[in-house]
Amino acid sequence: MASKLSLKAADMLSWVLLVIAIIFALWYIFGNSPTLEQTLLAALTVSIIKLHASFGKVRETLGEVKGKIEEHLRNHK
Repeated sequence: MASKLSLKAADMLSWVLLVIAIIFALWYIFGNSPTLEQTLLAALTVSIIKLHASFGKVRETLGEVKGKIEEHLRNHK
């Protein structure tokens, strides 16, 4: 249950960071205020958070599949 909460938090954080990264990119293109490294850092942070959330979802799904397989094997013995 805590993992679902942290996955939702990671999804929310990734959306917020995505908006910030887009703002930084537009600001860099039109206003030339943040440096290129700052803009890339914002985009990289979004990517890392999204990957973490995706791996969490995959881990959760694999845990469910493993549980079902183990249950199925126990029923056939």
